[in-house]
Amino acid sequence: MPEAPSPTGPVAVAVSGGIDSAVALGLCIESMGAARVRAVFLETGYSDRAAAERVASFFGADLEVLPVEDDFRRLVIEESLALAGRGLTPNPCAICNRGIKLGLLPERLAADETPATGHYVRHGPGGSVLRGLDSSRDQSYFLALVRGEDLRRCLFPLGELSRRQVLAESLRLGLWFTGGESSQDLCFPMRDGRGVRPREPGPIVYPDGRRIGTHRGLDRYTIGQRKGLGVSSGVPVYVSSLDPEANALIVTPLPAGGGSSPL
Repeated sequence: MPEAPSPTGPVAVAVSGGIDSAVALGLCIESMGAARVRAVFLETGYSDRAAAERVASFFGADLEVLPVEDDFRRLVIEESLALAGRGLTPNPCAICNRGIKLGLLPERLAADETPATGHYVRHGPGGSVLRGLDSSRDQSYFLALVRGEDLRRCLFPLGELSRRQVLAESLRLGLWFTGGESSQDLCFPMRDGRGVRPREPGPIVYPDGRRIGTHRGLDRYTIGQRKGLGVSSGVPVYVSSLDPEANALIVTPLPAGGGSSPL
């Protein structure tokens, strides 16, 4: 199994202001020295720059702000909305990791500079990632779209730590001002008044067109979902497809004899 990269040059830690990236920054500084480590903040228009500045200032680290707002809207928001508009369920965090955090960030660093993040993952074979030591904090799924070459280049200082250990490290490092909070998973709203389509109610129907209820907006549902549909059909049903053109949620009865939906 490949070892994590052993950087000989500078290290750039992506900081958000949350506890995980703050601990990652502190651990990198302790192990490599302050002269080799700096903090990088990706300004998306939804991120908390003030929090990142407090973290960098606490450690005495240089903070570089990379403006990526246009890229974020094009590569993350617009793609997520396009997928949702086709009746699919986007994963904005995975899209952001591919296009921004571990996409644009490595591209904008010097050739000898190693990026580092606060993800709970470890390095796996062939540039893949494995679950972090703490499976309850596993974030490998959210890096599934990232190119292998970018994953191989990146450090994940929290991969061998449990969440409890990270919180203990935050106290040891003196990071009381972060409140022990992780960064928000979905950092932008699906509705923000800037061209993002609103949720519109519509029919819940069987595949043959029979209506059995009203949904609250297609972006609230995903294929395979059983719970939270808000219908009383007399038989268990699951979401089998979404029809954006008709704004319809199509549900199918579960097979008799104990069959189950994907979710």
